[in-house]
Amino acid sequence: MSIAPPEGLLLLDASLLKTPLDNLQRSFRNTRKTIEKELTLPAPNIPQLIQRLTQSYHVDRIILQNLSDRVAHLQTNQTPEFAKTRNNRLLIEYLLRNEHTEAANMMIYRYGLESLVDTELYTNAQKITSTLELNKNCSSALQWCNENRSALKKINVMRFLPTCCLTTKRNSSLTWNSNYGCRNIYYSS
Repeated sequence: MSIAPPEGLLLLDASLLKTPLDNLQRSFRNTRKTIEKELTLPAPNIPQLIQRLTQSYHVDRIILQNLSDRVAHLQTNQTPEFAKTRNNRLLIEYLLRNEHTEAANMMIYRYGLESLVDTELYTNAQKITSTLELNKNCSSALQWCNENRSALKKINVMRFLPTCCLTTKRNSSLTWNSNYGCRNIYYSS
């Protein structure tokens, strides 16, 4: 799903909407799969299905509130406060990309930008890269690639994955191939 930036807004600002929309789309697909899977069973567990749908509803409401906050922020693009907030948000994202999480979190709470910054996205990326670098284990990176398969296919990264991680015959676990930079998987997307 591609988002065209509203007139007068920079592409940087349009990307602010992409993550919550992707999260909402992923949640919708997962909910649909859950319903289809449960209803195809000979004896569907209706109370469990209702519980899962209720949980999905609450998650979707949080995502929609986040999206609403971001749209409201973008609608104030003619004010001086908008420029300050955008600069702070971009600085926080820079800090998060460079693994300065504590400094970024301090700025997020100081300026009240919790709904405008996707900290969980960067936290997950840091976990994956640390698992690759410290443990030499590719399983979390491959799991991330599997979850984001369609986006990776669009940018033609999937052909790179077989050379990135190797399967060892001793214990059948995925290990790091230091000749190729698995870390580039995250930054390529």
